Amino acid sequence: MPLYANGIYPNLPQQVGGGQVVKVELIVSDDETKSLMLNPENEIYLIDRTTNNTLFLLVDKSTDKYKVVEIPNASIKSTIYKTSP
Repeated sequence: MPLYANGIYPNLPQQVGGGQVVKVELIVSDDETKSLMLNPENEIYLIDRTTNNTLFLLVDKSTDKYKVVEIPNASIKSTIYKTSP
C-alpha cells in the first residue's frame, strides 16, 4: 500500500482516479479571491472539485511555500487548464 500511495497514485491523472494535480489559470468574481489568484508569483493547481467548492494548491515560485485554498464554485468564472510540468 505505501508503494501505491507514494509512488503510483500521485502520478496518475485525476481523470482515471489518481492524485496528480492539474495546473490551471483562474478567473474569479470575488475581489478577495481575485487578489490571491492574480499574484504572478503563484502557480495554481487544481486538487479536487465538489458540488459546491473547489480545492486549489497555490505554490509561491519565489519561496516554494504553498497553501491549499478552497473557493466556492459560485466565485469561479472560468478555469483554464494548462500543461503541467
